[in-house]
Amino acid sequence: MTTGYPKTKSDPTPQYVLIDGSRNVRKLKLKGLTTAQRDALDVGSNDRVIIYNNTTTQFEKWEGSSWAALGGASINTGNYTGDDTADRAIAHGLGTAPSFVFLLCETIGQSHWFYAQISGSNYIYFMHPAASGKYSVSAIDSTNFHVGNASDYGHSANYNGRTYYWVAIG
Repeated sequence: MTTGYPKTKSDPTPQYVLIDGSRNVRKLKLKGLTTAQRDALDVGSNDRVIIYNNTTTQFEKWEGSSWAALGGASINTGNYTGDDTADRAIAHGLGTAPSFVFLLCETIGQSHWFYAQISGSNYIYFMHPAASGKYSVSAIDSTNFHVGNASDYGHSANYNGRTYYWVAIG
């Protein structure tokens, strides 16, 4: 599978993310998939995936052995400017804890930084073409997701002055 990155900030929203059974971000792509591309994804029974399917024009999730519509999903988007604050709460506005929050940092030179927080996880995950990892933050709740770890604000989605775009999927 080819991982794509946006060419401009005008399309900042990740369309799918693959979280492996150990809750590590394994793959991330910023364009929707056709049904054939979706079926070709290498997903395991413990992987967690949400995609936007171009063919069916809906969000779908992997349920361990098959794909299903993400029926009744709440989706909200927004942005914030980083401020070098540890464990910063960002209101997602869904009223219930989202399953995933995807984030994209504004373009930094030719590099792009992607982030994800998963419901039930106390980590913000980061992915860059050359590196990936995770930093501890508070878990998602019905009001907020969290960014910023004092040991490295740049890798934990709260670098001072940078703009971050996010989408929360409930």
